Amino acid sequence: MPTIVLIHVITAILIAMLTVFGLISTNPSLTTTSKMLDRILYLVLIYSGAVMLLSTFQLSPIWIIIKAALGLAVIALIEIAFAKKQQRQSNILQWLTGIFALTAILGFVISKFFL
Repeated sequence: MPTIVLIHVITAILIAMLTVFGLISTNPSLTTTSKMLDRILYLVLIYSGAVMLLSTFQLSPIWIIIKAALGLAVIALIEIAFAKKQQRQSNILQWLTGIFALTAILGFVISKFFL
């Protein structure tokens, strides 16, 4: 497995763990810390995703565009979930879980067939 793919996968797992921890935490300072760490890790995730996108785009542009859009949707849903938690309306977790799972599955399919 190439190093950039490993960095991307590890970062995505860390973001998932921090997000779950932040969303289920009852301590506001832990939620804020989790949100800030997520935002730092987004930069690593976006960078590694862009590097992989540039190296695989010519192989299957449609799947790569869909994967990139889903990845950005996951980041947006994480931010929405944290905002809803502050407003005490946390029913977006199911959508977030579904989109994250779909993005992860598509990423593994793309890496299996195109990397």
